[in-house]
Amino acid sequence: MKKSLSLALTASVAVLALSAGTASAVDCPIKIGGLAPLSAPGTVVGGEAMRDAMLIAEEDINKAGGVLGCDVKIVIGDTEGLPEKAKALLYQTRELRDYAHRQWDSNDLRGRAVVEAHTKIRHILARVDTILGDARGAGRPVEAVEAVRSEIESIQHAMLEAL
Repeated sequence: MKKSLSLALTASVAVLALSAGTASAVDCPIKIGGLAPLSAPGTVVGGEAMRDAMLIAEEDINKAGGVLGCDVKIVIGDTEGLPEKAKALLYQTRELRDYAHRQWDSNDLRGRAVVEAHTKIRHILARVDTILGDARGAGRPVEAVEAVRSEIESIQHAMLEAL
């Protein structure tokens, strides 16, 4: 994972270098943003490994002379793991919608598929509500998770209206 992250950061720096033109047009250090879940309820251990890999890549690039004569500086932001968890549930919801709306041999089978998907989406919404409650309890921002919840609800309503 560290190797692939290092390659990704190196590629990002190369793109910056190509778009920057000459070295005199570059503000040093060149800043590159990185995101990782560094606090609960996110996957803190995985986030710390991501952060460490980004910092190792930063060190390696700078030891090799940087880019365009400038060091690179990785600026790391904490996603807290919440948006990722909620977005994963959104992707599951979309898959359920696609399953329910595929071509079925009969209206009965289609109706059963929609009911099954609707039931699973209700469970997904309960999990999103748990994520929201945990975030609120920890005093974290919840706007991204609320937006995901809203999109899941709209998918659910559209599925039911199509019955």
